[in-house]
Amino acid sequence: MMKYIKTIEISMRSKFNEGVAYMMPEIFIQVFNLIILSIFWRTFLKAQGEGEAYIGKLLAYTYLSIILKDFLNIESPASSWNYEGIFNKLFIRPMNVLMDLAAETIGKMLPKLLFFTVPMLIIAPFMGIDLMPENGYFLLSFILSVSLGFAIDYIFACLTIRLMSLSWAVYSVRMALVGILSGGLIPFSLMPEKIGRILMYQPFASLSGGFLSIYTGLEPPFEIIITQLLWNIVLWPLAIFWFRHSREEIVSYGG
Repeated sequence: MMKYIKTIEISMRSKFNEGVAYMMPEIFIQVFNLIILSIFWRTFLKAQGEGEAYIGKLLAYTYLSIILKDFLNIESPASSWNYEGIFNKLFIRPMNVLMDLAAETIGKMLPKLLFFTVPMLIIAPFMGIDLMPENGYFLLSFILSVSLGFAIDYIFACLTIRLMSLSWAVYSVRMALVGILSGGLIPFSLMPEKIGRILMYQPFASLSGGFLSIYTGLEPPFEIIITQLLWNIVLWPLAIFWFRHSREEIVSYGG
């Protein structure tokens, strides 16, 4: 376990080597998006005659979807490393490759957690955003969401390995699917009832929409948590199996 903790530390330090200022443009963009979306939801929902309690839940939903974006849509370096030929080097380390990737990913997320997520959580009350969770099941849902995020990321990494030169196309398709189907941008509760209910059961919904709905109390927790658990049970064996059968392709791909 210590070697993975050390990998997290090294990965985190590598982000600090670029300097805090390097992260500022991305942080400013996300803060700007947060302000714009908050204004939009307030205006739109008031025009629809929604009460302040519901508007508060939607604002908390949007706020969390942005400040927790890196955790609710896991992007490991797997796909880009494969394209650059760096992926091959992971196999000479005395570590499990997938766990090594997870440690690298977590380490790279920590600086943004410290300089963006935590400060935004602190200032949320001053922006009129109530982030108190509606129930205690949100933590279990968050863990299942992050776990499933790694499984889906590894599956797309395997797809990139198989398609070789189409890595950017795979990434673009993935981002489009996550943007539309995860519920991170538009809560399923705002969609037509039948459509929202159907979308709630597909795997991408278990990444962000499920967790955010539980946290803000827009949906009951048990059905969502069971769905997240089932997708973890289904997709993790698939990710591990496909990765094991894709390793030979990595040797002939990259620098």
